[in-house]
Amino acid sequence: MRKAIALVLGLTLTLAACGSKAEAKTVVRSASTKTANADTAKMALDIKINAKSGPPTEINGDGVFDMAKRAGTMNLKLPNFGGQNLGAIEVRILDKLVYEKLPPTLASFAGSKGWVKIDPQALAKQNGFDFNSLAQTQGTDPNSFLDLLKSVSDDVKEVGKEKVRGADTTHYRGTVDLGKAIASNAELEAQAKAKLGDLYKNLSAPADVWIDSDGRLRKMTYSIDASKFDASALSSNPKVAAGISQIAGIDFTLELFQFGTPVSVTAPPANETTDLSSITGGAGLG
Repeated sequence: MRKAIALVLGLTLTLAACGSKAEAKTVVRSASTKTANADTAKMALDIKINAKSGPPTEINGDGVFDMAKRAGTMNLKLPNFGGQNLGAIEVRILDKLVYEKLPPTLASFAGSKGWVKIDPQALAKQNGFDFNSLAQTQGTDPNSFLDLLKSVSDDVKEVGKEKVRGADTTHYRGTVDLGKAIASNAELEAQAKAKLGDLYKNLSAPADVWIDSDGRLRKMTYSIDASKFDASALSSNPKVAAGISQIAGIDFTLELFQFGTPVSVTAPPANETTDLSSITGGAGLG
């Protein structure tokens, strides 16, 4: 009798555990669509580039974003460099383009005009693109985080209940597949998808996700280990390889809050904008 009870109890616990994992996987993956359907939100972003030697470089900012239209604005605070405060970059994202207004300390990079226009897809197509520039432009778009949610591993698990900026959330932990997210991204053109797909092939990253009671993403962190990049892709892209060889990894953190906040974005005047490719040949600012 005891053996029978133990067997039934064991099976019950096993099924409960499997059901919990299945539910966690469904909740996290569906948060991508539910968050996008919320349309707009305020956002806070932190990107930490961990060097192999020396202190990390940290870029953080805040702004507003329309997930449905993939449009938004934000201010990115740059780190101090050589004891100098570099200031902040004003960023506007609209029609698949990123516009950056550089602070006075970096204005010379924009030529005689105040704004730089960046086409992330064109940047991704370049054999010599700068990885740090691409990471920054990708990181400023919350939709790139939502795309990663769809790739979360089957073994994602619930960690517990926590508050994020006063909102009740459930904390989940798992692994996201960057290569899979790139492959399923309908917004990417074929050539850009192929280039990024090669770079991120078989690249996974540990991730923590906080989902609210409406199924929306409230916070997400994930970390890329630079040693995990595909060696064959790096061998065909010397500039990317050179940039990645100097870093140990990159940590990304995104928070979304005050859903429904108004978002208004316009492109800067054309006569005040310089195309990045005319400055660097498309290789990036890094």
